Amino acid sequence: MIRRLFDKEMRIKGISRIDSTHKRQHAWLARHYTEGETITKQFTDSKYGGKRQALAAARAWLAQQRKERPSRPRPEELAPFQRQKVRSNTGIMGISRTYDYARHDRSVKLENFSVAFSERGVRGNKKFYIHHYADESEALAEAIKFRREKEREMLAEWRKRQARLLANGRPKTDSDRA
Repeated sequence: MIRRLFDKEMRIKGISRIDSTHKRQHAWLARHYTEGETITKQFTDSKYGGKRQALAAARAWLAQQRKERPSRPRPEELAPFQRQKVRSNTGIMGISRTYDYARHDRSVKLENFSVAFSERGVRGNKKFYIHHYADESEALAEAIKFRREKEREMLAEWRKRQARLLANGRPKTDSDRA
């Protein structure tokens, strides 16, 4: 019965059990995920007077962290283009400066702005070649215009999907309960 109780309680989001006889380590590991960092604290059985007391301390600590620091939203709760930090070399999400080689001469580089997007769950990519425009800034402006248009479409699609999930009675998440 005790084993089942702990198995059930081990499924608490953010709390894991560490039982390593090799390292003589028996503890609960609590993690709180915020927007920019992961805060971790270990609660050893020996320090807290046993398995149950260590778990109680871990739960209390985690509850306090959730109260003090906002949790990172779940990915499915965010619009598709808000899920990650900007990692492109232009500083604009979904737009990167890249190059291709010309078909007729592989030694010729064709610089472009590559725009990534998603349509109905399928990733897409459109390139704006700099040599097709008067200058680089004009090519970038067209790429930004296209990306913003795709973002509006992706957001509308995401909102429809969220409405369907809510209409179908999707199960509540931790962020819904807070």
